[in-house]
Amino acid sequence: MTWLKKIGLVIVKGAQIIVGIQQMLPPNILGTIQTIETALSRALQVIVDVEAMGVALSLTGAQKLQAAVAAGTDIFLRWSATLGHKIANPALFKEGVTSVMDGLVKIANSWEGEVETKNVG
Repeated sequence: MTWLKKIGLVIVKGAQIIVGIQQMLPPNILGTIQTIETALSRALQVIVDVEAMGVALSLTGAQKLQAAVAAGTDIFLRWSATLGHKIANPALFKEGVTSVMDGLVKIANSWEGEVETKNVG
C-alpha cells in the first residue's frame, strides 16, 4: 500500500469515527473536532508535498523540516482556533508548529509498509 493511500485511509477512518459518534456529542464539540482534523490533514499534506520536493532537490532532513514549518505556520495561522488571537510569543508559536510538523512525520514513519518519508527532526 502506498503512503498516500495510507494517509487517505487514516483520514477516512477518522471521518467514520466522527460520523459514528456525532449524535452523542454536542454540536460545538463536533465542529471543533472537524476543525482540528482539517488542520491536521492539511499539515499532513504539507509533509507529503515537502517530502516529494525534498527527494527531487536532495534536501536534508533539517531543510525539509524548515520547509514544512514554513507551510505549517500558514496553516495554523489560518486555523479558526487561532484567528483573532495575537501571537504574543512568535518564537514559542514557531516551536509549537515545529513540534506538530515533526510529530506528524514521526507518526507517518511509524506506519508499517512503504513509507517514503524520513524523520525530519
